[in-house]
Amino acid sequence: MQMTGCARVLLFVAMLVPAAQAQTGTVTGVLLNDRGLPSAGVRVAAMPVPREGETSGPTLVGLTLTDNNGRYTIEMLEPGNYYLTAGRVDSLSYYPGVAAVSSAKPILVAAGARISGIDFKIVGPVTHIVSGRVVLQPGQTLPPGSRVTMGASVSLQAEVGPNGSFTFNAVPPGQYTLRLAPDAFSAGMPLDVGGRITDIEFQPAAIFVSGSVAVEGAGDAPNVSVSFSEITQNKVMEVAARRSFTFFLPEGEYRVTAKRVPNGYQVKSLVAGDADLLRGSLKFSSKQPMVKIALTLKPAQTVGFSGQVQSTRGGPQPLRSIRMEAEGLEPYHGTVPVQPEGSFFFDKITPGDYTAVIAVLGVADFKVQLRVPSDGRRNVEIVMPETKQLSAKLRIEATVPSSARPAVTLRFIDDAGDTVPVAIDGSAGETPIQFSLREGRYRVTTTIRESIGGAERTRVKNLTSGSVDLLTTTLNVSKDTEDVQIIIGR
Repeated sequence: MQMTGCARVLLFVAMLVPAAQAQTGTVTGVLLNDRGLPSAGVRVAAMPVPREGETSGPTLVGLTLTDNNGRYTIEMLEPGNYYLTAGRVDSLSYYPGVAAVSSAKPILVAAGARISGIDFKIVGPVTHIVSGRVVLQPGQTLPPGSRVTMGASVSLQAEVGPNGSFTFNAVPPGQYTLRLAPDAFSAGMPLDVGGRITDIEFQPAAIFVSGSVAVEGAGDAPNVSVSFSEITQNKVMEVAARRSFTFFLPEGEYRVTAKRVPNGYQVKSLVAGDADLLRGSLKFSSKQPMVKIALTLKPAQTVGFSGQVQSTRGGPQPLRSIRMEAEGLEPYHGTVPVQPEGSFFFDKITPGDYTAVIAVLGVADFKVQLRVPSDGRRNVEIVMPETKQLSAKLRIEATVPSSARPAVTLRFIDDAGDTVPVAIDGSAGETPIQFSLREGRYRVTTTIRESIGGAERTRVKNLTSGSVDLLTTTLNVSKDTEDVQIIIGR
């Protein structure tokens, strides 16, 4: 029979296909879990053994999943040497049941070979035991509830026993930093975990600090805290305290202050031996491995305190509340409201110097220094600067697609660092947004958030108040200040 050219080509291709298939091999077996039972639904693959001098990363071929009986079949493997792998890419197990490729046994797949019985187990994630002891200087003790932490990509912690011993079980390999908690100041001890690590001797910061809190006269001490500020390194640690506190500190010079003293109490004394910590700093030296600090509070009388908040021009402002803050003192509990006419009243407050923080709707908090005298005070007058009502109008250029209308936030930052944010929704068109600012100077910043990302970033092209360019100049708010306009585009 005479064949056409097309038929001869088809016959030639058909003859080649079985020949090509005959050149590949197949590997089958059963994957078991760590208890020796079939493991279903687990990915199994072959990894070509790198040739000598080959530097490219490992490649997985013939990917497949085990069936309900744990059986797998990897087909169409080109002749060569392979490692068999199972499990997740970040925690592979290798035939004959090892966790490291360096311990894996290669399988030689010959042309047309069908290799069966390659059974192996999944190896659980490799972990190690890390143990040691916290070493203290003579006379030092560990604070109650002390723990040792190991920080890295994972965070681990272990309790410290009475003799200072600790043990971490199931630690994944990696780089860690060992610390004593609570001990925020001391330098951590680096650890490279690549196997079992025992007999670690970890010495925390040199100085053991213990302290007591008492109230002059009678009664339980309230909850307070003690702050330690390292002068040269500008590090601050605040320790919660009631009757006592303990922790470690490294050598250095510290300012020590009482914090969060509740209303109705005052600090009578804060000492470390003969050192008056209310008047000076405290130097910690390893030559003195233990330091005792004593904080004594005394009950303080409380008085009534009231007043009136007024504007410089007598205009009404939407006042909300007032709270009294002082260095080392807990903010007065139960921030009191400011009435519509501007009046406020504290029924019980400790005499002293305070910063009064007045919350005003739509405007940054207003702060003013006040003194509460020992006999109380009635009808103190607080005069607030006038506020200027302004509007911000957003215009979006045609270069920004309608589907990507962004949201823009303007932030007006005064000289004290207080911020008034003004959010503008670009999808609302060019409707002006009303806001108020107190008279004064402001630095203006912008943030743009696009609803749908694009290849080009939307940016601020123009930001003005009248003729003032707010991208380069501060805004001076007065009665003559003009409204803000912002133009964005791409």
